[in-house]
Amino acid sequence: MRIFLRIIKSVPVKIILFRIYKRIFKKSYENYSRKEYRGYNSKNYFIPILKKVNIEEFKQDNYSHFKVFEYKLQAFKSKRKPQLLDMHSSYSNRLFKEISDDYQYFDWQIDLKSGYRFNIHQNSNRQDILSGVDIKIPWEFGRMQHLPCLAFAILKGKIDLKEYKDQILDFIASNPVGMGAQWVCCMDIGIRLSNLLISFDLLYHIIQEDKWFCGVFINSVDAHVKFIIKHIEYKEGLTGNHYLFNLIGLLFTATYLKSNDEINKLKSFAIKELQQEMIKQFFNDGGHFEGSTAYHCLSTEVMIYATALMLRNGVELSEEYINRLYLSGKLISDISKSNDEISQFGDNDSGRLFFFNNHNSLKYRNLLSAFSSLFQDVKYELDLDGNHFERNFISILSEGNSISFSRDYCKEYISGSFIELAYQDQYILPFNININLDNIKFISYTEFGLNIFKSESFYLAISSISNSKMHHSWGHVHNDKLSFELRVNNNDLVKDPGSYCYKSDIEMRNLFRGRDAHHSIIVDKIEQNKWIDNKSGIFYLDRESKCRVIDITNNSITLEARYYGVHHIRKFIITNSKLIVNDYCNKPFEININKFKNYSPSYGSLVKVL
Repeated sequence: MRIFLRIIKSVPVKIILFRIYKRIFKKSYENYSRKEYRGYNSKNYFIPILKKVNIEEFKQDNYSHFKVFEYKLQAFKSKRKPQLLDMHSSYSNRLFKEISDDYQYFDWQIDLKSGYRFNIHQNSNRQDILSGVDIKIPWEFGRMQHLPCLAFAILKGKIDLKEYKDQILDFIASNPVGMGAQWVCCMDIGIRLSNLLISFDLLYHIIQEDKWFCGVFINSVDAHVKFIIKHIEYKEGLTGNHYLFNLIGLLFTATYLKSNDEINKLKSFAIKELQQEMIKQFFNDGGHFEGSTAYHCLSTEVMIYATALMLRNGVELSEEYINRLYLSGKLISDISKSNDEISQFGDNDSGRLFFFNNHNSLKYRNLLSAFSSLFQDVKYELDLDGNHFERNFISILSEGNSISFSRDYCKEYISGSFIELAYQDQYILPFNININLDNIKFISYTEFGLNIFKSESFYLAISSISNSKMHHSWGHVHNDKLSFELRVNNNDLVKDPGSYCYKSDIEMRNLFRGRDAHHSIIVDKIEQNKWIDNKSGIFYLDRESKCRVIDITNNSITLEARYYGVHHIRKFIITNSKLIVNDYCNKPFEININKFKNYSPSYGSLVKVL
């Protein structure tokens, strides 16, 4: 009930009324166990667009080392193909007969962490998600982001083409549309669709003679598109990053399939919606409205590829669109530390659209490489270290079209004062070297809620992520107000703990997003934003915290946070040998810097901090 009452305050009344109407007059859900959606013969034709890809630029052998979270692909192998409902067995058996006798099937339904297997006999929207079970593991595997890496391995002669065909047939045969874990979330379906199309294109010149296989593949593409359209994550306009992935899957499809009335409508719809979502989901300063640095990078990746495809299709982009896209890339550059890892404020589920090089989940240099192709005059701090693949790949997708645009960096200083509150304390973080204060520049993302001091040897990023215009649920936001990350001379002195997990462990989910995990202050038992202690609340926070910047100078910043009667002021002072943190509060408090002993660099990964 509390969630409902809070949402009412942040969601337009007409949307609330429409959702109530849908609940009362709910249409009967489609029972996919009673129908077969895979056997229809598509009238669409595939048009390859990646004829100029230089496979030698794809230097690493990523397929043999590819991981889904912490698991290698081999871990998903099964001793037998799945037993399906009679309704789906006839079509699947025709595909199974075409798979190599020595092929080892994948288990597309298994959560490797718990050993739980989702029910392929049950509709996707009726899957049971039990305590201790993580559906994100089969979801992540089902995105099939390993397929482009497999395609490159085949092109380099390391793996036989039959492996690709077998895997595609395995997925289609083993996962009837609308059944099991692989059709639950249209975000994952959009990602899978994009990776299917890219990998198919890479191999098209050696696979096109197999007309039967190509027909099965295109039929599956059609089924993916129809499913996304039917279950699109628009949510009466309360869209988020999921909707972007629905749209990019549709846009890739509409770009790859030969034009006809239906495909043209699909393309127009995807382009129009993506342009609108750029303005809706990204602030004026380029930050994404879900309040997470990792989700900002994830959503920006979609918009990079969407922009390349729009340029290919001759779309004229508005100045507002271009400005926000450019700044979204600059934000990624600015939150990247000297080791190329971003600060992970807010949730991080290690998500990407593509894993061409199977990157460290905190490193996004590949996206900056892609930006350098889109923008002719890109001025991010960019050193590609010889890795030009994404840059050239984007150039091929956009047919060499790029955007002439640049924006000069401006310092934003604020002069203000504050009344010292009743309770005060100080924390000092000494450096192992003396730094040059003259080389530090200040960068502010006011709407997103990040303030950064940065040089080659110094990095300080402070979170004030609390914009009331963020996504209404604050579902990926953490209680990290006035918390910070500090890196000096290539050493992390203060790091955000990450996220670790979502639905599989509610207690750990709340622990990692709570105040005790972050480097701010503790006041009694007061959280910065309350949550609901059950599964319905794992992607929800009360919109309570309010932050603002009071004062900024060359080497200091003072910020304020207010929540549930707590008034907290924190001043950071940078000297050449230490960082001084002065805290002031209207209530007794305890400084909580570097006290949390868990760290999660990627989803599902847990490291103990000494």
